[in-house]
Amino acid sequence: MNRGFAKDKFNLFYFVAFAIAFLIVLIRCINVPFAHDEVATFYYYIQSEQFLPFLSHVDANGHFFK
Repeated sequence: MNRGFAKDKFNLFYFVAFAIAFLIVLIRCINVPFAHDEVATFYYYIQSEQFLPFLSHVDANGHFFK
């Protein structure tokens, strides 16, 4: 059996699978709006320029720590 053909077919399969997954993620990024915790993170840390550890706003953004 020609191993080059099987390897090319294998690589083509993963390239197509990656391309489909990338397109799905890209479409979701375009269509899904920001959530409130993402906007809060932007305002608390990025816009205030206080994003260094121990100097920033202490908040878990509604996520539970275990």
